[in-house]
Amino acid sequence: QRGIESLFHFTNIKNLDSILTRGILPSDILDDYEIPYEYNDEKRLDGRLDTSCISISFPNYKMFYRYRMNSNERYCV
Repeated sequence: QRGIESLFHFTNIKNLDSILTRGILPSDILDDYEIPYEYNDEKRLDGRLDTSCISISFPNYKMFYRYRMNSNERYCV
């Protein structure tokens, strides 16, 4: 109805195995089940630990770029 054809999620590549096994889960669930993960936004100023960050139709390239440039970690989309 809205014409959304794709959703994107970027994350530290260390999270990929867990995502492939369990799916994309919000950090409160990961914490509750003591599933280890690497987070992008340690402050999470929106306070929404019960949600996952997803971009609609095209990755949020500005945020993705900032995380990649401020880290020596590898990321995947």
